[in-house]
Amino acid sequence: MKKIVLIAAMILTLVSLAACSKTSATAMIDNYDITVSTVNVDVEVNDPNSEITGETYIKIFDEDDEYVSSQSLVFEDGETSLEDNITFTGLDSDSTYVLRVIATIEKKNVELVEGTFDTYAEEETYITTAEEFLAMKSNRTGEYVLSNDIDFTGVDFEIPFPSGKNFSGSFDGQGYTLSNISITDINTYTGVFGYISSGEITNVNLDQVSIGTEEAPLETTTSTRIGFVAGYVSSSSGIVSDINVTNSMMYFSSESKITTYVGGIVGEMRGELSNVTATDISINVEENSYADTKIGGIVGLLYEDATLTEASVSGDINFDLTGTNLGDDNDSFVYIGGVIGRNNATDTVDAVSNIYSTVDMDVNISYNTLEETEDAAYALNIGGLIGLSAATVKNAFYGGSIVVNQESTDFETNTYKQFNIAGLIGSYAGNIVLEGIVRYGDASTITINVSDDVQLNFNQLIAKDFKNSAHIFGVYGTQDATINDVAVVALVPAVDDIDNFFSSDWITEAFEALYAVA
Repeated sequence: MKKIVLIAAMILTLVSLAACSKTSATAMIDNYDITVSTVNVDVEVNDPNSEITGETYIKIFDEDDEYVSSQSLVFEDGETSLEDNITFTGLDSDSTYVLRVIATIEKKNVELVEGTFDTYAEEETYITTAEEFLAMKSNRTGEYVLSNDIDFTGVDFEIPFPSGKNFSGSFDGQGYTLSNISITDINTYTGVFGYISSGEITNVNLDQVSIGTEEAPLETTTSTRIGFVAGYVSSSSGIVSDINVTNSMMYFSSESKITTYVGGIVGEMRGELSNVTATDISINVEENSYADTKIGGIVGLLYEDATLTEASVSGDINFDLTGTNLGDDNDSFVYIGGVIGRNNATDTVDAVSNIYSTVDMDVNISYNTLEETEDAAYALNIGGLIGLSAATVKNAFYGGSIVVNQESTDFETNTYKQFNIAGLIGSYAGNIVLEGIVRYGDASTITINVSDDVQLNFNQLIAKDFKNSAHIFGVYGTQDATINDVAVVALVPAVDDIDNFFSSDWITEAFEALYAVA
């Protein structure tokens, strides 16, 4: 086993120079946060007698005392104390550096404090215990390798890379499993890994992950992104691949008025997501406000330059919107998909391909609009694959059931409600023809109960198609749908020959194996 990265030794020495007369000004460097190529520190400078006459510099030197870089602090009139958080990037790995705080006093440079630190070496760190996994937070650019299965039963789990501490290193699970993880605290970016920027998470299994419980759902009032693997992957170079999530559940309650993004793998994805499965998962979300809500069996929001390939999901998605204090300008937009809540992956050709879902969705809506409301808009987009898609999809199918129940309450006369509910895509706003997508009909039902004041668009395939393209899609098997207790059969294309319908062996084999089609 390679040597675990040496924890950097930090030496802090206060120095007073004889460059000018003795000074009462002092400085402190504290809270070193060191990676392979960066250092982040808190700097405090105190000048009780206002002796500092110019800028105060934080300078960094290498082990040969060669100048590397600097940043400055400036006292405002009347200030006698300064505090700031300083970051230096682009440093060499496994190297020694010196930080010096230098002030201008009586037109001379005076060194107030000096601190020495070592950057981490670019070595692989082998993870064998729960404690070592959680310790990854000390090095956000590390190269980690999982050496065995880890059972987190009884471990007080703390997300290693929460908001503000994004991961840009690599984690190779080598096919091992992290199990029985219980996340009991909400974070802006909630998941086993939390917040990934340009990092890479590959080849790992997650089993029995719980985010909140039915008795004690995690609650938030702020913008939130949640996924079993990660809440947020913020960079186009971020990678999540070869991941299996099984037997996991989340219970989440939000009063956010901004954004709520929830996914079985990632909440919001801006990078590469490939070869991922979420099996027997349960996503349970209660929205009590009017946030922009996106929920997907795999990913809540797939961003413009992201990609999603070879993904499958089974289990259930349960969403309850019970509005409180919804009034004027409190518009509600909800996007729910068996795979993707909202697909905005418009920057890459065929960004979404080879995906399928058998997730059952249960959605209950009650806006509870306030009496004084004069103008509000409520939109609901639900699709077996995608709630709303602005980009094309190739080679995909959905075989689950959808139930939507909505009741109007008093004072909703001045509201506009539009529901787009479909067996494949709730709303399609792309410019490119969809190719090879199928709604599996046998024993898969769609049941909708809504009030008369809802503008309902329903279809087994696409409920609202902004471009009316000649897509290559259809229903395999029978159709079963009811709207307000009335059976509905839509005139949609039928697919009889699955073997020659898809252009991908991967999706053809998955469909035939799942539904015993020969």
